[in-house]
Amino acid sequence: MRSSRSRWRAPGSREGRRGQALIEVALLTPVLLLMFAGTVEIGRAFRSYQIVTDATREGLRWTAGRALTSPQAEEFVREALGRGGLNPDEATFSWPVGTGGGLATGDQVGLRVEYRHEWSFLGPVLGWVGDDGAITLSTELYTRMS
Repeated sequence: MRSSRSRWRAPGSREGRRGQALIEVALLTPVLLLMFAGTVEIGRAFRSYQIVTDATREGLRWTAGRALTSPQAEEFVREALGRGGLNPDEATFSWPVGTGGGLATGDQVGLRVEYRHEWSFLGPVLGWVGDDGAITLSTELYTRMS
């Protein structure tokens, strides 16, 4: 004969806690993965910014010592970006102060490099909210002709 007792669980029973833990993990895992991906993306963007800044500094220093024209200096910066692992075709250049021929010792020369950095992991997520999945990193440096 069957017992008339129903299967009753105490509020602190082990089975109830396992189900609760499973739901917590299911809810928190996407949030933690998104935070991890964001941390990696910010690190990649900072690395790209450092490469752009270093390439700009190298190009400007090289220009100041040789009184080069803009295309020669831009090619030097593109090579430095390529050595850093970035796509040189994503860079744009502007010369806010003096370039190339006609510059004398002591004249100020400046270089601005902008680089379009694509988000690898967060790009698709940002696409959902209408963003194109990229940011523009820019560096503007000045020096005097030597």
